[in-house]
Amino acid sequence: MAYIIEALVAIVGFIAALWKKVLSKPVILGFQFFFTSSTITLIFSFYFFIITSLLYVYNKIHSIFDSLKQSFSNTALSCFFHLLHCAGLDVVLTMFFNELYSILIFMLIFKLFSFTRWAMKTISDEMFKLGVLLGM
Repeated sequence: MAYIIEALVAIVGFIAALWKKVLSKPVILGFQFFFTSSTITLIFSFYFFIITSLLYVYNKIHSIFDSLKQSFSNTALSCFFHLLHCAGLDVVLTMFFNELYSILIFMLIFKLFSFTRWAMKTISDEMFKLGVLLGM
């Protein structure tokens, strides 16, 4: 019975040594590559989602402005809106919204790019650590 236990210990030791020397490097490299590519894909899909959402909101707000102009044309507030139109304030408000929205989009994209820079630096550091770990 003792010989069987010693044989099992030897087999487990052989498998552990084989894992440590041969099999661990490709498996760790595979996991690292998977997580790196997943992170990059997530960042690009997040950018696509944010830009698409911003364009959707921009178009919806413009359609609300247009529908407000049309809906108040035959009501009691039409005189007020005609005065705004004659003074040119409706165009000014629309231009102000366009500029404000452009500035806010620029600031958001700048923040997202700084996040991407941080994420890519973290990935680079992890790849360096992996190279040191694998002895490449």
